[in-house]
Amino acid sequence: MCKCATTLSKKSCKCATTPLNFNFYQWFIGFTDANGQFEILQTKGNIKWSLKFKLIQNIKNYRVLYFIKKNLGFGSITKKSSENLVVYSISKKEHLKKVLDLFDKFPLFAKRVNYQNYYLFKTIYLILERKDLSISEKNNKIDEKLLKGVNKLIYFTPLNLEKSFLTKSWLIGFLETKGRFYLEKKGSTRIIHKFEIIGYDESSFLQTQISKILPYDPKITQSYENLLFISSYFENSFKGIKSLEFNIWSRSLRKNYNFKQLSRTQNLIEKLQEGENKFKV
Repeated sequence: MCKCATTLSKKSCKCATTPLNFNFYQWFIGFTDANGQFEILQTKGNIKWSLKFKLIQNIKNYRVLYFIKKNLGFGSITKKSSENLVVYSISKKEHLKKVLDLFDKFPLFAKRVNYQNYYLFKTIYLILERKDLSISEKNNKIDEKLLKGVNKLIYFTPLNLEKSFLTKSWLIGFLETKGRFYLEKKGSTRIIHKFEIIGYDESSFLQTQISKILPYDPKITQSYENLLFISSYFENSFKGIKSLEFNIWSRSLRKNYNFKQLSRTQNLIEKLQEGENKFKV
């Protein structure tokens, strides 16, 4: 049951109790904005190109990648046990096309470089698909794009970016890796709850869009009434290990825990978060 802080606006409290109309594709774009990698490799004596879209997570968060694979219906998952990582990747041409079409419909915008990398990746994909070019002509065009790509794309943004808007599904996907729910000690007898959006300062557009959803500056939040809003707003929303982290955090926020109980909760959440920084991009 939703528990809103009494001092929040009625609009904010209503927003927190509104059922989530989950959109997987918007969630997937948010997740990619936080974690996606577009890989361009040259193989076989520098005459063949390999394109691969990848999402990398700590092995303890493998289920979120299986969730993605199940909903997209394609891609492969490999485990790198020695590095405690699991990788979801797409490399088949027909599957890459579907993903590229999706990124055209819902552009990446958390960081400008995300879209730049995607656009360069897509440009090379289209060159490789051209039937009117020989292998050497394709290689020349790709070399030219790679050489000029970074500089030419530095001010490039998607044409429909200003018409884009951040949805709750997008934000949930983004927070699967960029959200941080944690507890922090304040002296020897006090522990407080906090919520943080990692990378919030990297995009003014992202800040503007998030401010339309969350009724306060969400970079680092420790106000109890704002945290209650967060607890209600994201209830039953996350798909990966963030769901467990959030549930433990949220329960301890709402319960009247003593210092010893809060300390145990803090240690448990910190163990869940171990290794996260290793694969964040």
